[in-house]
Amino acid sequence: MLQRLQHAFLGVACVALLFGIPGCSPTDTKRMQALLDQISHGPEDQLGTFIYGYSDASPGAQQVLLGMIRPLRAPSADKHMTNEASRSAGRFTMLSVGVPWSQPTQGYGFQASFQPIIICHDGGRDSVVGYVLPFNDIMFHFHGADMENIMQLSQWWIQTYGKR
Repeated sequence: MLQRLQHAFLGVACVALLFGIPGCSPTDTKRMQALLDQISHGPEDQLGTFIYGYSDASPGAQQVLLGMIRPLRAPSADKHMTNEASRSAGRFTMLSVGVPWSQPTQGYGFQASFQPIIICHDGGRDSVVGYVLPFNDIMFHFHGADMENIMQLSQWWIQTYGKR
């Protein structure tokens, strides 16, 4: 009996290893694609509404946060971001986004064709939290299990898309 239990546990562990980092799972791509389209092509004056904690930030921090998300704005109507892959953990989703224009992670040791974007699902809304990690100006909002989930997702993205 014990040996059968050990075999079953080993089988589950192997499946978990084959399908990625424990705790991370695929996510709803249609909803995430709609958010990307809103960020890249929606009204400029609504950009702050897509950033987690924006309304609580000081005016100076708001400008920094807007500066962080502006590179996700499409330079023309015919250019679109695409959600290439995603993983979820807790209330967070890490998107690996194809961006056909210059992006924030270029030159930082990542494959230039994919932009990491962390999304928080909170109160029925999806908001941008950061790229590989939360933006400095809103990081204080996340503790404990939230940070553990964010770190799992960051680890998944770096292992998958970081240069080797």
